[in-house]
Amino acid sequence: CMLLLHSHIPILVLTCTFNSIRSHSLTGLSAMHRSRFSFGAITDIQYADADDAHNFDKTAIRSFRNSPVILETAVNSWNEERVAFVAQLGDLVDGRSKKAGQSEKDLKTVMDIFAKCNSDVHHLVGNHDLYNFERSDPKWKELFHLSQDGDSFYSFSPAEGFKVLVLDAYEISTCGPARGTVEDAWQLLQEQNKNDVRDDAGDWYKDMVGVMKRWVPPNGALSDIQLQWLGKELSAADAKGEKAIILSHVPLLPRTDEDPNFLWNYDAVMRILHEHTSVVLVLSGHDHAGGYVLDTTGVHHVTLPSPLNCKGGAVAFATVDVADDAILLRGRGDVPVMTLPYDVKTEEQLRYGSIHDMPNPFGLEDPTLGREHPKRQRAS
Repeated sequence: CMLLLHSHIPILVLTCTFNSIRSHSLTGLSAMHRSRFSFGAITDIQYADADDAHNFDKTAIRSFRNSPVILETAVNSWNEERVAFVAQLGDLVDGRSKKAGQSEKDLKTVMDIFAKCNSDVHHLVGNHDLYNFERSDPKWKELFHLSQDGDSFYSFSPAEGFKVLVLDAYEISTCGPARGTVEDAWQLLQEQNKNDVRDDAGDWYKDMVGVMKRWVPPNGALSDIQLQWLGKELSAADAKGEKAIILSHVPLLPRTDEDPNFLWNYDAVMRILHEHTSVVLVLSGHDHAGGYVLDTTGVHHVTLPSPLNCKGGAVAFATVDVADDAILLRGRGDVPVMTLPYDVKTEEQLRYGSIHDMPNPFGLEDPTLGREHPKRQRAS
């Protein structure tokens, strides 16, 4: 764990890898936190009928054919638990499916498993979805819940007093924008990153420091229209005393100062979140290693790890129990079990809170002193 101060926006965050969080016993939690509703969550399935292969940075092996096996286990679990809905946080099939001419076939493999799910499934837009299918494709309307205006961002209420907001993190992007053109997105990207970002084999991060590393093709941004919608939705939630959960394929905050996997305009999004009191959880994917961030307004940012990285029969999915005073993330396999209280505001609560067995960073004069930041996987 470590503390990071983001100079671009007034946010001090506690960040952790999932490896530093030990899952703890569920004994007694049901009595402490009575669940109002539960939902399933999984991300970055990225199935392809392809042999195992290295990721972009050659730092991990991806097991493409294993993802449907894990998804089948997840669906069976969610059916047994009768979850209110399932959040599939993006990237159903891998980009190599498109290159192999098997996008439709590979998508059918995944969707045939989701068809067994007894709950409504909310599919978020991921970059690999856009590598395989254009937004004008008829399948787009079948896959993604669209608003009356045809947008892939929307909200719904799974229970009284709660609101879920689904973001389209690629509304502005180089892989399939909903507003503007691809060339507009490339120009925006290259204004911030002078490297040859159009070259997949190039060094995108040369001379890029800190949060500037987010300016790479696999990420995207929310348009002004979506930002205005987000603000209005959260204002309405504040007025009603609702608690808001935000779903996004791309994380809204970096986990370390070396992390490139977060929104291009994360600062604009975070300013909106912190102008409101209703947000309690941001759940995302994209960064296959997963991670956790707690910002000083008490918002929990959880990035789920991908099933692609699972080895030796492991799995990676979760059931999220939502109560009036806390959220219980019941992770399976590579996803830890975490209790996320809504009222974590102070360093004292962070130090002795319910996120168990975290190394204590608060006694250090410089929280990052002597700590080597883990090499982050480049999302692709």
